Amino acid sequence: MRLLTHNLLACHAKACQTTSNNFPLLLKDVQLELIEAEQNDTFIKGFLPKLDWPALVKTARSLGDTSLPDQGPDASQPLEDEALIKLLHHVLLEIHVVEGQMICPNCQHIYQIRSGIPNMLLAEHEIGNRSNNTQMASFFSFSSPVDVDVRLDGEDARKQVEIKMDKAGKEKCPIYFDGEAVKGSVSVRVRDGKKLVHEGIKIEFVGSIEMFYDRGNHYEFLSLVQELASPGEMRAAQNFEFEFKNVEKQYESYNGINVKLRYYIRVTISRRLTDVVKERDIWVHSYRMPPDSNNAIKMEVGIEDCLHIEFEYNKSKYHLKDVIVGKIYFLLVRIKIKHMELSIIRRETTGAAPNQYNESETITKFEIMDGAPVRGETIPIRLFLGGFELTPTFRDVNKKFSTRYYLNLVLIDEENRRYFKQQEITVFRIPEN
Repeated sequence: MRLLTHNLLACHAKACQTTSNNFPLLLKDVQLELIEAEQNDTFIKGFLPKLDWPALVKTARSLGDTSLPDQGPDASQPLEDEALIKLLHHVLLEIHVVEGQMICPNCQHIYQIRSGIPNMLLAEHEIGNRSNNTQMASFFSFSSPVDVDVRLDGEDARKQVEIKMDKAGKEKCPIYFDGEAVKGSVSVRVRDGKKLVHEGIKIEFVGSIEMFYDRGNHYEFLSLVQELASPGEMRAAQNFEFEFKNVEKQYESYNGINVKLRYYIRVTISRRLTDVVKERDIWVHSYRMPPDSNNAIKMEVGIEDCLHIEFEYNKSKYHLKDVIVGKIYFLLVRIKIKHMELSIIRRETTGAAPNQYNESETITKFEIMDGAPVRGETIPIRLFLGGFELTPTFRDVNKKFSTRYYLNLVLIDEENRRYFKQQEITVFRIPEN
């Protein structure tokens, strides 16, 4: 988690919704990592008006970085101070919190940070009070007069994926493909023999992109609507059949760090006071045929008169169950190499310039060499992708986000200096046998 992300987060517990003392979240027991990020002055200038300067300075100093001044620049004026831009770039984008806790200064709620990802779901100590809170909420709110259930035809025979939902833990979703019909039935049951007066019942098939940092805004790229019932009243349970034929599902479902692409069915019972809404998610997989051309990756990198290596990977495009085969060849070695690592990095980019956010996570990392190599030595590489939770590569999906994968080769010398080279690879999904 970068400090840029941290500067956007506040405690969302009910006890803190009416106070400004829930920000910034205090960092505790953190493990930090300095990462190299590409300089982007336009992004820094564009993000400045959204930045809470005192909160950033306070957080950075709590982590031992005292480079930022107490007083920030005037956000209403163009930022031209190159030295300050470089400082902001370092603090916002290169200080990475890998592990630790975030604590609300108002109510002491604890949010965990694991593998660089902040968990902003229900706070740990809030769990014990959920039953009382639920009872209180039901006393003051309008309870739904009906039970709505959505059943999909043949869902038991379909493959299922387990998806992490917002606050409901994990949920199993049936897998669908592009062009497939989505059909099933909706059951509406009136509670306790009461009468339900409604202004119509409709069902929608929706494809949406949810940006977590954008205050939960949703962008619907697909919306199909059918009317199930005209305005009237209901005294007994009723079933409604529905079918969305040959639905184009142009994107694969995705659940990332800052963005979620989801497909779901939404049933809405319109009422005079409050509508009754029921949603049911499905998960979409998109198959791609193997590319006609799939060239090998071969590059020479090094430091003049110190280190010169050649690395080669057997191809540049891999399916999700593929094997990466390659080799590292040492042409010149005049520095003392301690060991060498290879990692797969997933980089998620959301938004558009200048308001663009990048988050990287390491999917796997393993050591491929231990000890000093000699000139002429060759190190083989064989990495099976099937054991990792990968997604296909996404490029500029609906002009909202991209997800790319990189092979990161890192050499560490005896003075713990790191030399690395990244190479992008394309990941795609093929039909399973």
